Amino acid sequence: MVATLRSGGCATSRDLLARCEIENQALTNEADPHTAFARGFDAIAEAILEATELDIGFVLDAAMRPSGFSGDYYTTSSYPDCNADAGDALRQQKSILAILAYAQEGMLLLGSPEDERVKCKRRYLKNWAATGIPVFMDLTVGYDGHLVFPRTPYGPSKLWGNNASWRTEMLKIQPDDFPGVSFTTWNGYTEGYGVVPTTEFGESGFRWVQRVTRQWFDILPLPWVDFSRSMVTALWQTSPLFLRLFVTDVGGSVWMTWWEPERDWTFWAIPPDPKFEIKMHPGADVTAVWRQPDQHFDLFVTRTDGAVWTIWWDNQVGWRPEGWIELHPEIKMQPGAAVTAVWTESREHLNLFSTDSDGLVWSTWFDADGGRPDGWFLIGDSLTIGPGKTITALWSPAPSTTPHLDLFSIGAQRQVVSAYWEPEIGW
Repeated sequence: MVATLRSGGCATSRDLLARCEIENQALTNEADPHTAFARGFDAIAEAILEATELDIGFVLDAAMRPSGFSGDYYTTSSYPDCNADAGDALRQQKSILAILAYAQEGMLLLGSPEDERVKCKRRYLKNWAATGIPVFMDLTVGYDGHLVFPRTPYGPSKLWGNNASWRTEMLKIQPDDFPGVSFTTWNGYTEGYGVVPTTEFGESGFRWVQRVTRQWFDILPLPWVDFSRSMVTALWQTSPLFLRLFVTDVGGSVWMTWWEPERDWTFWAIPPDPKFEIKMHPGADVTAVWRQPDQHFDLFVTRTDGAVWTIWWDNQVGWRPEGWIELHPEIKMQPGAAVTAVWTESREHLNLFSTDSDGLVWSTWFDADGGRPDGWFLIGDSLTIGPGKTITALWSPAPSTTPHLDLFSIGAQRQVVSAYWEPEIGW
């Protein structure tokens, strides 16, 4: 238990012990053990108040009964058992402020599955909350004590959690449902502080704590890099399963990070390799598009001169060995203009759209035989939109209708404009 001080005062230890002994004798005559136990807190608090003028309250770390002794860890606490009588008796004591446990899932036997530990914590918190006593949810990144307590012939090492799935399950318990949350910083990683960066897990523990305290959290911030002028592009890669992010800094470098199951976010890097780096327009948006059958994705971005550059990655080769390549440099877009990419015709035809400094809309395409031989072409030669304005493209492959590709943007007169393509009529 934790005694919380509410005011100041002084007294001798002898006086305090004498008063507590008197209260203890009175409680031994109580018939109901739960009531006797609960009343002891108010009795001690009153004794301390009278002897010291200190008004105190108690936050209880109600220890669980180890499952190895009874086989039933759902009996929430052995000090006392968490049941209706015990909860009601404690709730009536004004000195009981809250329940705050310390890693109660650690009371299970070594080697217990992680899902059992999650169930244990969830049941513990639910049972105590049902008593009406305020409950602070405790969060732990897990426990990794394999160096301090190595595996022996008599049992496994002390190790659980400390991975992405554990952290996800802890957040599913819904910390927002409790009046307060505490974070158990110790024992998170080989008997050390649980949220400092490590070689194996990076800053995943610290980022997880951020998610508890705020809805938005930083994704591995780089204090020396400024992403303020760029949109963040996200791409699901399905084999292997990654969520990739791409963003351009104010110096024109394209950065990437990714999330993967069991590992959380990986540190930011400049793909594919610094020796192949091409400086793009500062803050230019990166376009990323995934091609499922070939396990392949492409990136498109514009440089400061307006030229469109691309690079690709696939599951067999990795990044294009030669690095970035320029797409038909004879046509230049507005520097930093976004390149819109959309698959048509059952993902066999990739169309690109962008706008130049005069507000004209250009397009080109790729298919299984390569790119359009003549490069970029104009979609109309009279309508202009804002220089560098983004084009929205939408393909309609519904079998009940004619295949149809729509474009939308904002025109030079600040109105919404559109164009479309169909197989029989073209643009």
